[in-house]
Amino acid sequence: MPIVASGPVSFSDIQTEFGGGNPIGINEYYQNANPSYTSGVTGIPNIGSAISINMFYGKSKSAPPPSVNYMLSGNVGGNMNESGGSRMGLDGQDDNFAGIGTVGFPFFWFGVDYGSSNNIQWTTNNVMTFGGGSAQFSAWGPNVRPGVLMGQYDRRTTYSTQFPPSSSNNHSIKRFIVVQHNFYYGSGGYEIQMEIRLIRGPDYQYIEIRMANWTAANGGIWNISNGSSFYNPFSGAPPVGTGGSVVLRGDLNGYNWQAFNGNYINL
Repeated sequence: MPIVASGPVSFSDIQTEFGGGNPIGINEYYQNANPSYTSGVTGIPNIGSAISINMFYGKSKSAPPPSVNYMLSGNVGGNMNESGGSRMGLDGQDDNFAGIGTVGFPFFWFGVDYGSSNNIQWTTNNVMTFGGGSAQFSAWGPNVRPGVLMGQYDRRTTYSTQFPPSSSNNHSIKRFIVVQHNFYYGSGGYEIQMEIRLIRGPDYQYIEIRMANWTAANGGIWNISNGSSFYNPFSGAPPVGTGGSVVLRGDLNGYNWQAFNGNYINL
């Protein structure tokens, strides 16, 4: 039930409503704290702003998001059609990175919005990074950059294409496609073709990976990092093969990521 609208309020009252650990600290209850106890609660500030106990008068824990309407079970292979897109400047590049273009909507990764500032990159060794790319090609440690490792290995980008942001059914979408090769095989064989979409809806954020082709001999590293720790959501390397799709789903503050093999976003 909601916290009282007036009168005495204690930390214990806040913990009873929103959850949390002991000892109780008000910093736990910032909107974008990890874990995000107050995610979606209006009037509660993000980390870096002043917070006080009186901000919790009348507040209640957000109802659980409704059942997932747009993430469906099934596999969808990637659409590698470049119509309407523009190259990202990585054609034939090795050990390099480039931005994925204008995102134009909030997209949070572990409490930080990288979408609004268009600060998301593709790294030629199969990593999507947040806040700065990297030419790293050896085994990628969790502290190299915040990012999503999608088969990270010594690879090169044959070409990559990004598309303007779009929207569908109250969801914002940023799409790009990449064609990758194991570096030492040149331009033939052992190919990876992926369509990647960043999606933000009213309840969740998604990173959808649709595999048009996976014939790479090495599965590489599949993982996610906040810049200091790995979180190991994926099952399998790669988690799906040619014609398959996998969805990473997180909350609106970019925490609590889960991977769903054999799923896709129907948008």
